[in-house]
Amino acid sequence: MSTPANTEDWADEYLKISLWEGFWATAATLFGFMIIVLDIFATDYAPQAFVWRVFVGMLLFGLAFFLPGVWWYYASFKDRKTVREYLETLHRNGYHNPLVAAADYEETQGTRGVELPSVIKPWWIFVVAGAFAAGIISGLILP
Repeated sequence: MSTPANTEDWADEYLKISLWEGFWATAATLFGFMIIVLDIFATDYAPQAFVWRVFVGMLLFGLAFFLPGVWWYYASFKDRKTVREYLETLHRNGYHNPLVAAADYEETQGTRGVELPSVIKPWWIFVVAGAFAAGIISGLILP
């Protein structure tokens, strides 16, 4: 485990939101949402198989953009909340430890070793694979 100063530096660096990541996530979310909404409201719902192929294909195409953008927002805000809670725990423990008497040293040991929080980043491979699969399937379905 690193020292609290190094941990806070790591957390401060982690809490920064990249401008480009936010831009591309917003662009992908809006583009995917626009395609989905236009697909729902602009498709002629005739009972022909061709129309439903276009509807499902465009829906999958929109989801291929929409899901990674929304996932970025979910993962980044969830991770930032976890890191903030971790920092609050570190500060709270650092504040209370000096106030405890030396005789209670064994009781304070539980507050000293706070583990680093786990983040959602490893799940990106599944989100990207799902978006890629939706894009490929939509390309195969669309005429």
